[in-house]
Amino acid sequence: MPFTFLTALPAQTTQVEADSIVLERMSGETPPYTIYAKDGVQAAGMIIETAAGEAIELDYTCWVYYYENANRYLIVNESNRNLLEINAKSDAAPGNLAAWRAIAVGKPIVPILIGKTYMGSMSNYDVPKQYLVITTSDDWDNLLTAVPSLRESLIETNIDFSNYQVIALIDQQYRNGGWTIDITDVTEYADEIVVTVENLQKGNALSVVTQPCHIVKIPRSAKNVRFQEIDIPMMDYSLESAGTACQWKNIDYDNKVIVINNSNEELGNYISCTNGGPHTVGPPMLLASGRTNYGISQISPKLQQLYPGKYTLNVEITLNNTPVTQEWCIALMVQRTLSEENIELIVTTKP
Repeated sequence: MPFTFLTALPAQTTQVEADSIVLERMSGETPPYTIYAKDGVQAAGMIIETAAGEAIELDYTCWVYYYENANRYLIVNESNRNLLEINAKSDAAPGNLAAWRAIAVGKPIVPILIGKTYMGSMSNYDVPKQYLVITTSDDWDNLLTAVPSLRESLIETNIDFSNYQVIALIDQQYRNGGWTIDITDVTEYADEIVVTVENLQKGNALSVVTQPCHIVKIPRSAKNVRFQEIDIPMMDYSLESAGTACQWKNIDYDNKVIVINNSNEELGNYISCTNGGPHTVGPPMLLASGRTNYGISQISPKLQQLYPGKYTLNVEITLNNTPVTQEWCIALMVQRTLSEENIELIVTTKP
């Protein structure tokens, strides 16, 4: 038979539920692969010609998916979650898959640790923050020559580049200890390998210059490697560092993010000082503010990249039991250029 019905579940189907139904059905396929989803619910009347030459007309509204590797349509009935699979005729593929939403299913890659240094070993060298994909012995030797102390922390230095490639993360320099940079996930997709980067440890009170790094090897591949930062390193900017007797001004306290991209003049729009200041921003700054109905014990911010060009600033506020309207404002310096349009502020409170 060119098509099959699978057992249905009751209830109306949302797009998220339809995605889950299709992905569960596809769980037996070997990743990496990509499924394409047609935008929005499709009206009744869609016709698909099967590999056997039969014309199947869908007389119900549905979510439509296409698996290019097998030239197969997967149709989820919007009203009852029925899943219909149709092996389509060779020329029955969608005309413009680029307009369909791609759902990439990846294959996990387990990286092999080469070395990880947590504090100070690179601080005597002027090495900028960088994420490297090293595929040749020459490039590998160049890195070890540029940073001689790095070699001391490596588990291995003789890499078989005919079978492996090296992923090296070198973070920025920090003026305190306790920082790490971490490869937390490596996943191979149909057209790329995605390396997830986080800072699992974000500093302590130790006054020392540090520059963390994390180096691994993975099987050699011709696919492009894309680095995806989840938690983006930040440094607090305090009013004490701005000048003498400084205070915030022109702040609305309405759960809003302001981006100041390395402009002392722009910073002066939001800080007033009785004696000098504010001092030069340096890296770009995020200025977030809001108000609560109780006193505040602690504010914990986290900047995350959802995907290229889209970020969330998650601010978790710990409240105390004092019933009072309290305004809050935090300033965070980040090592990248951002805009207010691509940052979503998410504020959560807890007792």
